[in-house]
Amino acid sequence: MENMREMKMNFWRHKTNEANRGFFPTDLKVVEMEMDLIDFSEVDETDSINICDLSAGTGQQLAFMQDYLKSRNVVSQAYYNEVTQERFDQAKDLYGEKQGFHMLKSDFFTMKVKTNSNKKAFTVIRNNPPYGFMDNKGSNVRMEDMFFVRNAEMQVDYGIQIFELPIHQLIENKNLIRKIFFRYDNVHILMFPEQYFDKKQVCVIGSLKREYSNDIDLAEEWRLRLVNKKIQTLGEVDEPLIKLDKRAVANTKPIELFRDGKVSDQTLTNGFNAVFNDLLSESIKKEDKSDLGLKTPLIEQLPGHVSLDIYSGQYDGLIGDVLIKGGVKKNKTIIVEKDGENEITTEIDRLDPFVEITSSNGKVFVKEHKTED
Repeated sequence: MENMREMKMNFWRHKTNEANRGFFPTDLKVVEMEMDLIDFSEVDETDSINICDLSAGTGQQLAFMQDYLKSRNVVSQAYYNEVTQERFDQAKDLYGEKQGFHMLKSDFFTMKVKTNSNKKAFTVIRNNPPYGFMDNKGSNVRMEDMFFVRNAEMQVDYGIQIFELPIHQLIENKNLIRKIFFRYDNVHILMFPEQYFDKKQVCVIGSLKREYSNDIDLAEEWRLRLVNKKIQTLGEVDEPLIKLDKRAVANTKPIELFRDGKVSDQTLTNGFNAVFNDLLSESIKKEDKSDLGLKTPLIEQLPGHVSLDIYSGQYDGLIGDVLIKGGVKKNKTIIVEKDGENEITTEIDRLDPFVEITSSNGKVFVKEHKTED
């Protein structure tokens, strides 16, 4: 007798070809309609905003967003993430250099994103998330539910999220629609135009609240509108519905770390490299302060010079997401020489500098520099 069971989706499965069955990029005409919902009048030419698509496929929609903003004199930094290697490679070839994408190939659900001041990083987020079930700490949860919440965690206050998902998910999943209204103000839900509605998708757009608050009645009101299909389509809206608040633009900071939360030698090295320029700048500033009694160097300190300072322990402490500790280890080099039939053994003390980098979850990576024997 054959048994049938529901397969839990996890991100390992999403990395395989099974994920390709669920790859349905949004038509660019729909992306344009979504962007038309936003009034960018409070953004001036001196501002720069962080935009992202963290399940970005081949990057076409994110590239369109960036071009859309550029045509309206809005400067943006585009952040791209995709879990599948094939689509990541395509995006890198198409938009990596051309659009100046900041790119990452990562499991979204363990990814770490932060600025130099906090973990809120993105001004405008748009996403068409993966659908299905996944295991989260022993619980069977919807991927799109987690995707929405995690995006909200990474968004600056008053920032705007555009979230696409099948209409039935909002109707059947009361918790999800309540989470949306708990976190976002000025929420609007619009159906895709009929010619693009084959996947029964809707667009949710809203502005992140400075302080979260329950709005269960309003969430239920919108859910009933969806049940009865008493909502507008994107094509029926001819003016912006939501304004990007100037406070969201002011909150946008450059992203210092944009990496997978899984700690490895590579991620720790990337984390170390991400703060290296800050160390360099700080060391130059210290040299420029005459009240410290330091002489101005003949040349600017280069990364090599700063690395010596790091090895010496000058920068010990918590920097960014990693704990830095420098030092030296005393080792011995043994040299064996022959003088006729006699062997002469010489021991030479050798000092090898090292940098120890510790992540926030306790994983340690050591970079050593061994001197020549």
